[in-house]
Amino acid sequence: MSCCDATGLLSITDAIKRMKTIANNNKSLLSLDIKRAYGHTLAEDVISNVQVPPQDNSAMDGYAINHIGCDEQHPYRLVGQVLAGQTYDGILAAGECVRIMTGASVPAGTQAVVMQEDAIKEQQQVTFNKKITSGHHIRRAGEDIAKNQTVLTTGTVLNAAQLGLLSAVGHGQVNVVKPPKVGIFATGDELLSPGEHPKAGHLYESNRIVCATKLRALGCEVIDYGIIEDKKSALVHAFNQAAEQCDVIITSGGVSVGDADFVKDVLVENGNIDFWKIAIKPGKPFAFGQYRDKLFFGLPGNPVASFVTFDILVAPILKHLQGQQDTSLLTLNATSHCDINKRGGRVDYQRGYAWHESGQLMVKSAGAQGSHILSSLSQANAYIVLNEHQETIASGDSVSVILFDSIYPK
Repeated sequence: MSCCDATGLLSITDAIKRMKTIANNNKSLLSLDIKRAYGHTLAEDVISNVQVPPQDNSAMDGYAINHIGCDEQHPYRLVGQVLAGQTYDGILAAGECVRIMTGASVPAGTQAVVMQEDAIKEQQQVTFNKKITSGHHIRRAGEDIAKNQTVLTTGTVLNAAQLGLLSAVGHGQVNVVKPPKVGIFATGDELLSPGEHPKAGHLYESNRIVCATKLRALGCEVIDYGIIEDKKSALVHAFNQAAEQCDVIITSGGVSVGDADFVKDVLVENGNIDFWKIAIKPGKPFAFGQYRDKLFFGLPGNPVASFVTFDILVAPILKHLQGQQDTSLLTLNATSHCDINKRGGRVDYQRGYAWHESGQLMVKSAGAQGSHILSSLSQANAYIVLNEHQETIASGDSVSVILFDSIYPK
């Protein structure tokens, strides 16, 4: 029996598997201009209708030459010039050359391109001061991409490199998976929106802006229903509205065991909760289920717990919904620059600051680790991931880290 079983908590791995089983990939397609496709996920393979480069071209500014039967000291006769976007209609004969620019099509009969730095031009004759190698500095037609080649596959996230590739093969439109529309709201009578006048016993709510920012980074459309008061009737109304308008519902707060934590009750009465409570720290009171056939994620109210559970548990499922090929989080090894303590029993995602030093990835604690302390999260750039069995990490030990920048599309 694992420690997770012993405490009645579901492991992170099992939770993600169960959520993926219920969360079916979205099959709806959306055709977008590639200028608007950043961060979206390909819904089908992309086949190139052209070859790249389209023809043999020069990799350098210099001279295209035909050196058949000629040695390095042979003076070549300059017979023309080819700029990028132009062609030379003739065929180079032995001992002839043309001035050529980078990217320009090489004339028929070209054996090599010689850099201009290695050339000496006198009137209409050119000599070269380096050994000439056949095929040198010539980019061959189709050496990058062949016609009818699959250049991108279904499930690829379109970032800058992929969009550049689409443009290079002439695709101005692309079919992507229609991203889910996500409704978010926070619960709690103690919460204030930024800009409201401070009140005794109240605090400003921050989870919705964090969720909305991350959702948009994942390509999702967001509807923010605001702060909902701690009344069942108000919560049912908010859930019904979100279920009518959205594909996914995300709440923060109300999933713990307090007397006014009604979200769990509303789900039990009007939908279903697949699981509640995960072997994760911070964020144990994380809930997943469905409300009127719409996926539901219940994040803890504490800001750091909400932040962590979104990254570790929600983001992979939203990527899965969009058919992304790999939804796992990139985990790296780093050397701890400080002592770290934790209790066994849950996987602990501590806020850390990572940097490179002498070719080694280093990490240290970013500050206090309480689930209500957002300031240390703002100083962090990584999670220090401590498994359920670890309790003490000494300075110099190897630890696992997940860099924040690796979680969302670039």
